[in-house]
Amino acid sequence: MKNKGFTLVEMLVSLAIFSILLVAVLNTFVRGFYYQKRVAEMQTVEREGSYLMELISREVRMASDINNSQADLNGAYKLTFQDHEGDPIEYCFTNSHGNCSNADSGENFSVRRDHGDWQQVNSSSVKVADLSFFTSESFSDTQPLITISMKIQSVKEPSVSTVLQTSVAMRLYNKK
Repeated sequence: MKNKGFTLVEMLVSLAIFSILLVAVLNTFVRGFYYQKRVAEMQTVEREGSYLMELISREVRMASDINNSQADLNGAYKLTFQDHEGDPIEYCFTNSHGNCSNADSGENFSVRRDHGDWQQVNSSSVKVADLSFFTSESFSDTQPLITISMKIQSVKEPSVSTVLQTSVAMRLYNKK
């Protein structure tokens, strides 16, 4: 008499092969979801960074005046100038008391317009981890040039970060 069924050994071997294949496929999907989440965080950081750079660059470019005390900034954490209407603008890190401080002790990247209250510039999904301003040595005989450098990182995924830098020439010309 011939048995037309599977033996226990054949069933165990096929179950082991199926389990190995299932684990490999699930591992691929889990990694895919992880990288998809990481790419989404990268896009958020890049988008926020572009927005912040454009915001600061536009205000600096349209400034009507900058104080000579801002000349020759070499990695300063604060920038002060006057907007196109002559109102003062300050960019810096602020601590919990609302005072400007360096990136190590600062908590928020903030702006203050026209002596008002400090307002956080970045969204809650990213953190500005470092901010530096560099300016040309003299504003007396040249058009002011300001370089902005910032490191932005994701709040959810701190390993996702980017460093952005741009130089902006202000639309101020000193007439001789």
